This record gives sequence, structure tokens and C-alpha cells, in this order.
Amino acid sequence: MSGTIAIAFSPDGRLFVCEKAGRLRVISNGALLSTPFLTLNVETVGSNGSNGLLGVAFDPQFSVNGFFYVHYTVKATSTVPAHNRISRFTANGDAANPNSEVVLLELHDISVTGHYGGDMHFGADGKLYVAVGQYDSPSSAQLLTDFKGKILRINSDGTIPADNPFYNQTAGGNRAIWALGLRNPFTFAFDAITGRMFINDIGENAYEEIDDGIVGANYGWPQSEGFTSNPNHQAPFYYYARDQGCALTAGTFYNPPVRQFPTAYAGKYFFADWCNGWIKTIDPTAPGSPTEFATGTSFPMDLEVGPDGSLYYIEWHGSNVYRIQYTAMTTGLQYYPLPRPIRLLDTRVGAAACDNPGLPLTANAARTEQARVTCDGITIPANAQAVVGNATVVNNTGAPGGFVTLYPNGTALPTVSNLNYTSGQIVPNAFTVGLGGSDGAFNIYATSGVNFIVDITGYYAPPGTGGLYYHPLPQPIRLLDTRPGQTACDAPGRPLTGGASRTANARLTCGVVSIPATAQAVVGNATVVNDTGASGGFVTLYPNGAALPNASNLNYSPGQIVPNAFTVGLGGDGEFNIYATTGINFIADITGYYSDQPTDTNGTGLLYYPLATPIRLLDTRPGQVACDTPGAPLAGGASRTQAARVTCNGITIPATAQAVAGNATAVNNTGASAGFITLYPNGSSLPTVSNLNYVEGQVVPNAFTVGLGSGGAFNIYATSGIHFIADVVGYYAL
Repeated sequence: MSGTIAIAFSPDGRLFVCEKAGRLRVISNGALLSTPFLTLNVETVGSNGSNGLLGVAFDPQFSVNGFFYVHYTVKATSTVPAHNRISRFTANGDAANPNSEVVLLELHDISVTGHYGGDMHFGADGKLYVAVGQYDSPSSAQLLTDFKGKILRINSDGTIPADNPFYNQTAGGNRAIWALGLRNPFTFAFDAITGRMFINDIGENAYEEIDDGIVGANYGWPQSEGFTSNPNHQAPFYYYARDQGCALTAGTFYNPPVRQFPTAYAGKYFFADWCNGWIKTIDPTAPGSPTEFATGTSFPMDLEVGPDGSLYYIEWHGSNVYRIQYTAMTTGLQYYPLPRPIRLLDTRVGAAACDNPGLPLTANAARTEQARVTCDGITIPANAQAVVGNATVVNNTGAPGGFVTLYPNGTALPTVSNLNYTSGQIVPNAFTVGLGGSDGAFNIYATSGVNFIVDITGYYAPPGTGGLYYHPLPQPIRLLDTRPGQTACDAPGRPLTGGASRTANARLTCGVVSIPATAQAVVGNATVVNDTGASGGFVTLYPNGAALPNASNLNYSPGQIVPNAFTVGLGGDGEFNIYATTGINFIADITGYYSDQPTDTNGTGLLYYPLATPIRLLDTRPGQVACDTPGAPLAGGASRTQAARVTCNGITIPATAQAVAGNATAVNNTGASAGFITLYPNGSSLPTVSNLNYVEGQVVPNAFTVGLGSGGAFNIYATSGIHFIADVVGYYAL
């Protein structure tokens, strides 16, 4: 193929490709047929390369009548100038009858600048819609006396529907006008489920627009470009400025008969920019910042979703059709602890960090954060697939309460959360987040404009030198409890010393559980119990032998009980340090460890498999969306068994999974008393540990890693009857 301009799928699943030179090519069962389906005598010179075979569409009854429609540039003769035309042909197997042409509409003579539009689709109403650009006459976009700068709507036989919006105001062919005020509506798309129409209008010097296709709408060109407050003009659904791209050439809804992508993409709108070569997604039900999906394409011209659920695209005057498919990760990852934690991001003005923008997060928008960086002498390499660390919301901006979600760049915003906060609050939480495959970045979405801190303690990458296996303990152990009279492996009976570091030994035998000498990092849950009258402050965990880093794991106030999950590297002696700014009591529970041994006393080491996008495994609140929605709170003083090896939203946690990682949230809106939650493998006894502590009326998040027991399940124990949410970001398997 050569000179590709547009693509379209026929109802029988074949992919048709328009070549500029007038050839309509067929790809059937993944193979390009050698003989063109149709060859037209088209004008190929002039008009900035905009003319030729511009578009193709298929009759809804194609399987019966064989009708298909083309938008092409008629070659000039001695008596007839080159102009654009809409014609219908009849198919005969893998070829068209070249003598079956029925001319439906003669459009305008070609212009110097091009800007013809060219796309065509049938709507849910069975009518053929045609996009026509302004040619070289911007002012014509506002007139009802020609086709320029319009969306046209005609019957499949070329007649004009009497219910077109300007039918009684116009005459002749102009009755086909359905919407006006467009500059160059290069492509458009219909949602197969809702019937909604999005028009991709290429701007001139300022903005690119995605416009809602609305009957009788006037999109304002040339008086309006981008946002408009003119009540006579229809404002764009979404627009972006020229610093982000220069030509919105392609777009399509993701609602195929068979989904190949995860459910998080269902209903999303994919769109591409010709100049910058990116493909992004946006949620048609919640206009806001789009999500980057792919980068590095070369002048994308058209996007289509195939019947197989894959995304197909072509490049400007190219020779190939490209297919994008979702592939679940089949190779597990090892953990690589950093020598010491690093502060990747701190949005607060003047704060020290690898990235210090000096501005809070933007409400209801996603910030993309690069994670494969070198900072403070420490490198997170190009093969890192996920990072582990601690996030902290600092709501000192006057913003209202809300939540934060971390997710891989290039994926749609999932229905999960990592942090919940209220006005004026400082809230920490540990996290594991996958990285976008193309750029090694993750997204930070906040519902309000808060300051945000990200500290990184390690990363996951393919197995290699220095990589570690995860070993879940048979049951969690309470490694340390400083409160007097408590039971723990280490129970000193006195609080931490403010402004000093306490060293904790993690390679030990406690009861029937052992953490061996090969352990190089431990995973667990830390809890500050500030019942000593101490002022507020923070806690930092770091490997023994390393300097105190500019990072934190827990922030607390007077009288507060605050939990947070952690992963901390161990020094050469198997110890880690606990630094607290004030003298508080402290609890450390351990659920597993990392070592370089594939097998040890606790069994076979596991590799980590990040999910393509996080899933909401459980939400007990009535009317919520999740894989499991019981609609009733947890029963106080009892354990709920939760299956984790599931398929949900197009994502599978397989039967080989031995542990899962994610985020848990207690929502105490039931009037229940204060208490705590413990997660532990199904089939084992309730351990003396906790994951979450909560009080009346509180919403408390905390990350977790929990082993799976019999039936691939884990248990959730709550001391009182509260609602509970469990989001999963990945799993561990052999």
C-alpha cells in the first residue's frame, strides 16, 4: 500500500484502506489482498496533498445489498474542473463492480489550501453523514448556501431527509446541511452504544476541537475557535491549544462487540494529533483532562476500533496499518530496593525533591510523573515496570476534602483510590503503582487542588542482578510494639525517642515464624499511637547504615492513631531504622520479606505481576461499582472471606496468585464505634496485627499486601460494623 488516507471496517469484519491515488484496498483475515477492491480515476495533484480518495462508508444493509460509499476527488477534464464527489458503488465479493457507480452528491471544486474533511459514517438513524471542510472559504462555514464547513446528512439513495434542520430554510442540495460552523472536520465518529457523535475539527492557529455532534448546531467558525461564550455557537466538548498539538486528525469510541482492552477503556474516546504523534483517551461522560495512551506515531491520520476490540491506525501517506492490542504481563518482576528512599515529587513551594513544581496538583486533572529518573545519586532504570513508595497529601491550600488515585500512564482513570483526605489534613499512604510502558510514568489524579509528596523506596523490574523474590509469611507477626504490657517479638515498654532513630532487627524467629538471614527488605504495616502527649510529627523508616533520608512514612497529630503500610530495605546486619520527630508509641507488623533466594524456609519466592490497571475488588457500600458488591457492611467481630483469584473488568488474577497488593479503605459512615481491621490469609488463625485503625465517622485508607490461603482468598476482620473497600494493583505468583 502507499499514500494511506482513511480506514473503515465493513460489517463483515474486513478492513478497507483508502489510498490517495484512488485505490480502495482490502485486508481480510489479517492479509492484504493483492487486487484493489476499487480503483478510481482521481485528481492527486495540488490542494496541499488533501485530495484523492478521502473516505469510505458501508451501508447498514451491506450484507444484503453490497452498497458502499466513497468520497473522492474527480479528475479534471477539459470541460469539468476537479471537484469532490460522494458516490455509491456495489460490492461483489472481494471486488466492486466498477460500473455500478451512482453519484449522490457533487461537492465543490478543489481549492488551493485543501481542507476538505472527507470522513463519512452511517448514524444509528440509518442516514449517511458526511464531513465537509471549509475548502478555501472560511466565511462559507456560516452560510446555508453551500456545503463548506458543514456536516451533511442524506439518505442512502442520495435523497435528502425532510427532517434535516434547515430543510425549510434552504433549497436543492443545501437541504442536506445538518450542522455548520466547522473549519476542517477531518474525521468524526459515532458511539455504537449511545449513538453519540464526536466531530474532530482541525483549527487554524489556536485550538483543536472535539465537538458534540448536535442537530442544527453552529460551531462558530470562523468567529469562534476553541471555547466560546457566544450563545449562538456550540462550545466544544474538549479543546486543546497549539502547544499540545496542531491537527486533531482522528478519533473513535471504544465500544466494540468484543472488548480486547480492559473494561476501564469501555466507552472512552480515543483521539490522535497529527503533529505531536500522540494518541489520548477522554471520558465522554466526564469532560476533563485526557489520558495519554500512546506516543511516537508518525502523523496519525485515522483511528478505528476493529470487531476484535483492537485499535487500528494509519499514518499520513504511509504504507502500513498498525494494530494496538492489550497484552497482559506474562513475565513476573523482581523487587529492587533503593539504597535509601528518595523524594521523587514535592509540590510545595521551595521544598527539596527530584521534582519540585512549586504548585499544587490541579483539581480533577491527572499529573503525569516520570519515575525512571536519576536523582540524588540513585537511578530507577529504564526497565522499571512499577515503583513502590509512600505518598502524602498536604492539604494546606484551603482545598476541600477528596481523594487521590495513582495509576499507570497511558491507561484510563480507574474506579479506585489511594488516599482520602479532608480540609487541612495531612494524610500518608504507601503505594505500588505500575508505570506506562512507553514512557515509564504514572498519573496522579486529585479531586481537589492539594499539595502532594511522593517518596520511592524501590521498584519492580524483570529478573536480573540484584533482583529479589517476595516471600509472604505463613501469618503476619507483630515485630515491635513499644506500648507497655503488649505482646510482640520486641516489646521495650517505652515510646520512641523524639528526634532519634531506633534500630529494629528484622531477621529473627518469632513464635513459629522465621525471617531468614537472606532477607533484604521487609513488608508490613506501621502504626503510630500518639497516646503519650507528644506533639505532631512524622516517622521515617530506612535501612540501617544509611543516612536519614528526606522522606517520610507516617504523619501524625497529638492523640492520633495512624496506620500505614511500608516496604523498607534492610542494612547488611538485617536491621532498619525508625526515626520519629517526637516521642510516640509505635507498632510494626510484618507480612513478608524480599530475598535473593528462590526457595527458603518459608517456601518458594514469588514474582510480582502488576495489573494493567487497578481494579476495585470489593466495595460493601450499597449501589457502588466493584467486582464484589455485597451491599452490606462488614460484620463487627467477625471475618469476611474474600476471593482474590477473579476475572473482573477484563482483568484476571490467576489461579497461580499467592498474594495480592492493593489499597484498603475503611468508610465508617455506619455509626459504628472505633476499631481496627486485620487482613490475613484464609485458612490461618487471626493474628495479633492490624492494617487499619479508624474512629467514628472517619474514612481511612491504607495500602496492603496480603497472602492468599485456601481457595485463593484472604480474610477481612473488623472489630465493628463498617463499610470497606479493597482495590488491587497487582499480585504475586511463582
